[in-house]
Amino acid sequence: MVLYNRERISEVTPSIKRAWFKTYLKPKPNEKYRYTIEQHDFNCSTSESRIVHVVRYRQNGTVYQESSEITPWATIVPDTISDELFQIICKNRQSYEDILEEDGQQSFAKGQDYEKQGDYPKALESYQRALKDDPSNLTYKLAVSRMQTKRAKP
Repeated sequence: MVLYNRERISEVTPSIKRAWFKTYLKPKPNEKYRYTIEQHDFNCSTSESRIVHVVRYRQNGTVYQESSEITPWATIVPDTISDELFQIICKNRQSYEDILEEDGQQSFAKGQDYEKQGDYPKALESYQRALKDDPSNLTYKLAVSRMQTKRAKP
């Protein structure tokens, strides 16, 4: 799952736009990091992109690895995630929701982020999506219950 904030898109030059993305990875055994935050440049005139900055985070939110090495410009391949992001950033496509479907683990991770921020309604919504994906998951059930309790308190 890839998240972005439209308000954090900036214009480097009239044809180059810069944006931050948060990408959640599907958990794998021995995975060293859980999500990344990356800054990308998109050349809207030439249909190219490059990575400007990358930070990889462990499951507990601490930094695993960081790089400010700018990658070379690369042509955006049609029908890829990069192409979808290009369409959003350069062509002002309105919604990203159609691009990637969340699975339960991604929804749960998103819920954890919302909960840490104190945004319990959004955390509950994310946890409920996770539970819908995996109704027998006890962790998801407990998270939904916890958020329902927090929302009920004045």
